[in-house]
Amino acid sequence: MSDLHVGRMSAAVVDWPDPAQVPEMLRHVIDGRLEDAMREHPLPDGEWCVRRLDVALDLDPERPLSALEAGWADRIVTSLRQSLRDGSTDVIRYLRPEDAVDDMLTGLVSLRVDHSWAWAQVRLLMPDDPPPDGDPRALMLIVLERLRQGGVAALARLVATAGVARVHRLIGSEGWQRVAARAALEGGAAWTPEPVGRARPARAGDETTRGAHPDPRGVTGSGEPGRTTGRAARAVGSGTPSARDDIPSPALAPSGTQRVAALAAASALADAFRRSGLRVDDATLQAWALLTLAHDDVVLLRRPSVELRDLVAALAERLRPESSAGLSIEAPAPSRAPAARAAARPPADVGTRRADHPRQAAASASPEGDARPDSDDPEAPAGAGSRTSWGGLLFLLNTAARAGVPESLDEPPFRARPSGWVLHQLGRRLAPAAVDDPALLAFAGLPEPPADEPDAIERRALAARAARWTAQTATELRASGSVDGPDDLLVQSVVRRDATIEREPGWVEMSLRLGDVDLDVRRAGLDIDPGWVPWLGCVVRFRYE
Repeated sequence: MSDLHVGRMSAAVVDWPDPAQVPEMLRHVIDGRLEDAMREHPLPDGEWCVRRLDVALDLDPERPLSALEAGWADRIVTSLRQSLRDGSTDVIRYLRPEDAVDDMLTGLVSLRVDHSWAWAQVRLLMPDDPPPDGDPRALMLIVLERLRQGGVAALARLVATAGVARVHRLIGSEGWQRVAARAALEGGAAWTPEPVGRARPARAGDETTRGAHPDPRGVTGSGEPGRTTGRAARAVGSGTPSARDDIPSPALAPSGTQRVAALAAASALADAFRRSGLRVDDATLQAWALLTLAHDDVVLLRRPSVELRDLVAALAERLRPESSAGLSIEAPAPSRAPAARAAARPPADVGTRRADHPRQAAASASPEGDARPDSDDPEAPAGAGSRTSWGGLLFLLNTAARAGVPESLDEPPFRARPSGWVLHQLGRRLAPAAVDDPALLAFAGLPEPPADEPDAIERRALAARAARWTAQTATELRASGSVDGPDDLLVQSVVRRDATIEREPGWVEMSLRLGDVDLDVRRAGLDIDPGWVPWLGCVVRFRYE
């Protein structure tokens, strides 16, 4: 059932025989009748926020009070649905929590804060936070940090819809660095930006390159063990993005160079940074690089700090904007004059068209301040999603940690391979799905299938890891009760499942038919929502309907 948050409800009755009955009737509506009405006539899924809803109805004093209360509640629910259909700015529905986050961040970067009352109702905006129309920069950074694991995904969605330049205009270099430092902390790494210089070729007699004698303690500070004081090995090179991919980094092992090149080529976030045309300082470039790692290959954050710094430095070089004549935009100084900021309005091109967003609810918030329906029917689904016959692959995420999968994503022989590539290959061995099957791509966290095939050594390692994952899942199925049989057949019975997959940066949602509930799967706990999957870098949810 949808969540409806109502802060206050009041009533005024004209010509009622006993006015003292009205407050009692209203309490009954709030305490139970409204919930009954929503159960009887459910609203579309989502989280509803109501600023004000005026409802007029006739109350017949000849009818029982219980019937009048039920009718009152029914009228409220009907009016809510009608207000949404009519595009009322006083009723907003967020289909998912991420929609509320996206609405808030888009509003802040566009300096349109019409929905701040709704952000407060869903507790994205807290009482002690800076006012949205007074210091949107500070508020955005607070919200991104408060989101914890979901902050990087939310920022990636914002970049995709609003553009890097608009985000940079608001938060500036220091903001990128703060968000990157938080992402590193959440990923298990301690990180601060360092200067990234254009590299000269390494020569005999140069000081030892970074990573040649790594310190397992990850000691920091110039001249300390495990670090280089020379700058020769820091950067990958210069030139166009396509040329950079062919330039090795003397600071990285070949496997690291290959992985960075693959990440830079495949990441939509990296592409957005590179195509932004902004001239930014090296600290910002490194923040962009670390955010790209946290978004697209978060397991790399667990590498030793010296090695991680080299990965960040190498990737930062590949994120230098394509245009050498890029824009230079500095964030405005924080304002302490709410009235002046409230009067400001963004340029004409700042607003983004959330109605075109594939995840948009039938009628959810737009940055223009209106709750606009995408169709005439507020019950219409947000999007058709992608159909698959292998939805049960995502159930295996619940056994992955116990099968040792997260650790294997960055172990030999896969050190040169992005995590998504490894998961895609494992998924192909767990289910005979097409390489572009929606469930397989969601399972791997990829937008499209990778082109590279494994070599002989990798094939043997993949087969061994897939067998271990299969055995772990089969063991848990048997332990739950009534199933038995060969491991591979048990797992096939789990993964072969019709479903619909919807996904965006930071979340995956799989919908299955209610009639397809499998008691064996349920007893084994395989269809419990995994929630935040740290090594996949997203939230995964399952829904039966």
